[in-house]
Amino acid sequence: PFPSAGAMSEDGGMELRSFLGDWRDSMGHLVRVDWARPGNRGGQLDVELSKPGGRDIRLNVKANGGGRFSCGHYDLDVGESNSQRIIWADCRNRGRRSVWERMVGNRDDHQVAAAAGDRGYGSALS
Repeated sequence: PFPSAGAMSEDGGMELRSFLGDWRDSMGHLVRVDWARPGNRGGQLDVELSKPGGRDIRLNVKANGGGRFSCGHYDLDVGESNSQRIIWADCRNRGRRSVWERMVGNRDDHQVAAAAGDRGYGSALS
């Protein structure tokens, strides 16, 4: 049920599809990551953070080149992250981090990749 090693790049680093799926973060949010809608100027992936009794937060994951990614004012900790556990370092408050843990029973990455390909994102998967 978890994304396979195919969600990682050939050199073992993260790639956009590594983020797809359902997560729980260290701040108590449920996190859902999907391919961005066509024409989205914010980033390549849509992120929705939700918490019972709270307002939903919408962000985007952006690939910054060189295997680096950002989400809001957080940068991916490339050395500590993998397809099951993502560590985000807060750029505004040094030392503060947000940790995403992949949820059990997550959507299969092959289904997500197939759906993305059907929406014209095939080039984003290579």
